Amino acid sequence: MQTGGSGMSTTRSAIALLIVIVFAGSIAHADCQQTPPPERGQKSTKLPDLNGEWEGGEGHVTLHVLRDAGHVDAFFAEGAGKCPFGDVRGVLFQGDYDGHVLKGKLTQCTHARRIIRDCRWGATFKSDFYTTMLTEHDISGCYKTEHYKAIKEYPVPGECNLTRDETGDRWLEFHLTKTSLRCPDLDEVDYAQKVGARAQGIIMVASKVSTDPQTGRILARAQGLLGQGVNGLKIAATIGHECGEIRDAGNELRRFLDAVQEVNAATCGQYLARAFDHLFAAAGTLGQRLPDLPEVSTAFKLMAADRTFFQDVSHALNPEERWNAQFSGIEGYTMTCP
Repeated sequence: MQTGGSGMSTTRSAIALLIVIVFAGSIAHADCQQTPPPERGQKSTKLPDLNGEWEGGEGHVTLHVLRDAGHVDAFFAEGAGKCPFGDVRGVLFQGDYDGHVLKGKLTQCTHARRIIRDCRWGATFKSDFYTTMLTEHDISGCYKTEHYKAIKEYPVPGECNLTRDETGDRWLEFHLTKTSLRCPDLDEVDYAQKVGARAQGIIMVASKVSTDPQTGRILARAQGLLGQGVNGLKIAATIGHECGEIRDAGNELRRFLDAVQEVNAATCGQYLARAFDHLFAAAGTLGQRLPDLPEVSTAFKLMAADRTFFQDVSHALNPEERWNAQFSGIEGYTMTCP
């Protein structure tokens, strides 16, 4: 049996009395059963958004998804999918989502010339597959090998000496990873990460120079949550995750950016305190619009819990003097209000 490589390459080889069809580099895995796994848990009605470019051991594939129908086609990119004896596979797999797994037919290459020459079998063939993990970023699954055995020990040259033996079939593992699919028209996410980094620095310094322990704790927490939120947006846009949802939240995203810039542009403690309140409130609103991005929505909703802290008059009889003193140590700020 011939093996080598990784990911999703295939082998069809003859050794002595048997032939086993496998993906090169594929291994038996605990999740790969003799048949697709039984349905577990509640049936999902939503197929993940798998559209875009993916990478496996045999190169790039493009997934096209009919989400309403639950159907997925995986097409090889130009230059990928070539078989060793000339054939080029246009399609890697075609499958349908049943609410639990994606399953269908996967196209493999024949890697033994004698099978094509002597038995007149094709340079490609299709086998069953099903998924064990299916997310917007990763696909893992199992495909079925084909086992063949020799009919007689000393065949006549040029004679097909193989017969199908399904008792030797196995299920082996494969994996695909989504490549970078930068969301189009979402440059504001890059901008959010850039200006957010400056605001994080201001908040961090403010937390350290604050003379009030509660203020320091709130700012320290906000600094970490702001970083988590803007970095989550950047990751989501980079891998093409929930592009439509981020785009639909454009108004909330712009208000959030305005609030970040208000923090960065504040020139005295009173204005900075007000900017913090605006930032926390805008973050909460944006988080509510992005429920399918939990790493973003959770961070921003937690920030919103303190959205009135800095402007609450119960914290200071003289907000101008209080906050000017609190934040006077922040580099780049002149803590004197006009």
